[in-house]
Amino acid sequence: MSNDELKKNEEIAKQYKELLCPEGNLVAIKMLSDLEGWGKVKKPKRPRTLCQLITQTRYIGRTFLAEGADISCPGVHPYLFGIKMPEGVAKKYVGWQFATEEAAQISFDALPNFEKGLYKAIFITPLKRCPVEPDTVIIFGNASQMLVLYSAYLRNRGGDFIIKAGNQASCIRVTVAPIKENRPYLAIPGNAWKLLALPSNTDLIFSIPIAFLEEIAESAWKLRRTGGSRYPAAWQHIDWDPQPPIGDLLKTDADAASWLKK
Repeated sequence: MSNDELKKNEEIAKQYKELLCPEGNLVAIKMLSDLEGWGKVKKPKRPRTLCQLITQTRYIGRTFLAEGADISCPGVHPYLFGIKMPEGVAKKYVGWQFATEEAAQISFDALPNFEKGLYKAIFITPLKRCPVEPDTVIIFGNASQMLVLYSAYLRNRGGDFIIKAGNQASCIRVTVAPIKENRPYLAIPGNAWKLLALPSNTDLIFSIPIAFLEEIAESAWKLRRTGGSRYPAAWQHIDWDPQPPIGDLLKTDADAASWLKK
């Protein structure tokens, strides 16, 4: 941990705030293989789901260090910490999100996971207060804000931004997946995240691995300067001559209103 890293993270968080005007904090994620030196970081008072912890950081600015016992969703443990999936977890989804246990299990099997023993805990904190280099940074926003982010990523690459969408385990898609695959991820919040931690019908989630964080910010600034994707959108009509019907109301001639003319 260093003051230099803290200042760097504070500055990049400020840039994204100016670029996107996001609601709440950018959330820094750091996976920890060794807990030495982390003893002063608070753990959740009671076990909570991973999406709840992330959202508490987003909205309230809380910092957490969470081990497996601190995360209440057993379906997350195998992917974060390589812990064996408890028997019967997939069956619980039958009649809720899936019609059969097989469909539920196929969806679980499609998720990326860290190897057993690789990590002992996850550190979650606002980026602007993160004292270490994060593994990935989570940003919430609407479709226009997401357009800025993936357009900035594609600016030097071209092509398509590939999205993998599932109806559960969104938390894994924005923590494990971008770190393991080393690419930004755009996720649609799943039903569990919607029910537990996301009071919005329009928010999407974008996760940027540290290797791309500065590049995407730099490209987003260039897009803004050249008239490319930006947020808020560049509404060119705010400098146009007002058109009817509102334009007629601005004229001094009382008979100029187009709707009065026969």
